[in-house]
Amino acid sequence: MTCRRLGAWIVLILIAPGTLHTYDPDLWKHLTSQNVVTSIEEGEGEIFFGTSGGVRRYHRFKQDWLRTITTAEGLPDNFVQQLAYDAHTGDLEIRTRTGSARWMSRLETLTPGGIAELDIGGFLPRIPSSIFPPFGYYINGHIIRGPHRDYRILDAKIDSWNILWLATEGLGIGRADLTFNELEFIRSGPLTPNVTAIELDGDTVWMAGRGGFGGHARGISRYDRESDKWEYFEQRHTPRLDETQIADIEADSADVWFATENGVVRYRRANDSWDTYRYSRASST
Repeated sequence: MTCRRLGAWIVLILIAPGTLHTYDPDLWKHLTSQNVVTSIEEGEGEIFFGTSGGVRRYHRFKQDWLRTITTAEGLPDNFVQQLAYDAHTGDLEIRTRTGSARWMSRLETLTPGGIAELDIGGFLPRIPSSIFPPFGYYINGHIIRGPHRDYRILDAKIDSWNILWLATEGLGIGRADLTFNELEFIRSGPLTPNVTAIELDGDTVWMAGRGGFGGHARGISRYDRESDKWEYFEQRHTPRLDETQIADIEADSADVWFATENGVVRYRRANDSWDTYRYSRASST
């Protein structure tokens, strides 16, 4: 990106900070923030997870993640509060913040209606003490202590294959094969639910946002559409990434640029590094 073009781009963002560059609404419907997990249910061949971004589905026999059930399929709201699976019918009852629905898993069809009230009296089982979390984390009762903050465990289930699944408030889905007891966190979707910028960069999707929905935009998210993998660049863990309140994103062949209210953040592809440039209103450049 040339200096003249970069300067014009900054001015445009400062004048119209609400503009979303290369926004694809259909893509965004399925790339929701799913790292707050509220409920877990075991189906015939799938494990269902109620999340802040819809219902995630893991196919145990294929050992693969299936398409997330979101508002694009007709879910009343992406924030799922509770799930209930009926083994006789194969139906999954889904309770969201604004209504309920029923997923008929044998037909792969969603219909409106279902459980009317939230059951708040669910029992949360004890987490086995033999579990080994990733380095820097440890489990204290139903709290996961992390390097910088704590995360509540909202649900837990040991399935019929002796796999422990955890629903965490911010770390995504916890999974541990109880034969080996090693816990991993499976995160999906952008770090911030208030996404204000999306850039399609070949097979990569860059996402970032601004503080909103009660939280600070903690970082920049990168999604590889080929591998279906997410990578996160958090401000507090990434050298020289000093600003994550992002208004727009522009990718070129050498770099990816992120516009902020205070300047520009630059990602250099060649050496996988970041730089932050502060905007000085007193400067003529």
